Amino acid sequence: MEFEALRDSGAWIYLKRAVENFKDRSMQQIVRRLWGGGEVTPAEIAHHRGFYEGALWVVSYPEQVADSLERAAEEAWRKLREEELAEGKESPYA
Repeated sequence: MEFEALRDSGAWIYLKRAVENFKDRSMQQIVRRLWGGGEVTPAEIAHHRGFYEGALWVVSYPEQVADSLERAAEEAWRKLREEELAEGKESPYA
């Protein structure tokens, strides 16, 4: 894949900025709720933080994301094949 061209595209730059702005928007939403007397759980804060960090990693390292997805797909295929063989089934995709 051509990741340099991807990183330089206007759409990718826009996406990266949108992800970077997510953190500020999330914090503003949480503060507004707290200021209004609402509650925010640590789990909710952790959810926002995890989403932000994961999305930021995706837009910052697309080549690693592609490699990771490829490895995950290969591992899922291998496990499925092993289960089918253990059950004595023949895969229609083999």
